[in-house]
Amino acid sequence: MKTLLTTFILALLLSGCSVVNMTKGPEDYARNWYAKDLQDTYDRGIAGELAKAPPTGYATQPYHPDQWVKWWNDRIYYLLEGDLPQGYVGPTQKEFFEYIIQKRREAGLPELEFNERTKAIIQKVVTPQ
Repeated sequence: MKTLLTTFILALLLSGCSVVNMTKGPEDYARNWYAKDLQDTYDRGIAGELAKAPPTGYATQPYHPDQWVKWWNDRIYYLLEGDLPQGYVGPTQKEFFEYIIQKRREAGLPELEFNERTKAIIQKVVTPQ
C-alpha cells in the first residue's frame, strides 16, 4: 500500500502542470485559445499564399492560385456556417470574415472569388437583409 501511494505521488509530481490543465476542460480552450488559433490559421494562409506555396491539403500538387480560392472559400464557409464553441470569447464570425478580407488586401493579394455556397452564407451571416 505504501509503495502504491508513493508511486501515485511521484507520478503526480512528475506530471507537472498537465494535471491542472486536464481539469480546465474544453471551455478554457474556447475562452482563451480558440480565437488565437483561428487567427493564426488565417495568418498562415495569407503567408502561404504570398509565398506561392500550396495550401493545406494540396501539398502533393503543384501550386496553382485556384487552390487558394477553394481553400479560402472552404475556410470562410465553415467559419460562417459553424457555431463557435461554448464558452468562446473573441471576435465574432463576421469580424473574422472582415479580418480575412482586410489582411489579404493589406498583403496585396487579389480579391477573393466566392463560390455560390460561400456567397449564400456571406449573405446570410455578414449582410443579412
